[in-house]
Amino acid sequence: MNTPTAKLEVPSSAQISTLESLHEHLQWAIELEHFTLPPYLCALYSLDAARNPEASEVVGGLSAMPSPRRLLIRGSIAPL
Repeated sequence: MNTPTAKLEVPSSAQISTLESLHEHLQWAIELEHFTLPPYLCALYSLDAARNPEASEVVGGLSAMPSPRRLLIRGSIAPL
């Protein structure tokens, strides 16, 4: 039995074909990473560390730790 496979078509605006488009996509990735920080900080500030130290430690570690994606993006965009 042969099942058809769907092909995902990528819009031309989403394709990376030039150095300029690569720079633009990396910039979008950095912005997306920065948008994830406020919810973590909000959660951290709303926790009572005395009542729930484990949760405070986990959430605090997430917001303070640079994500591997962020480091990879910064390392990729610097030479551009």
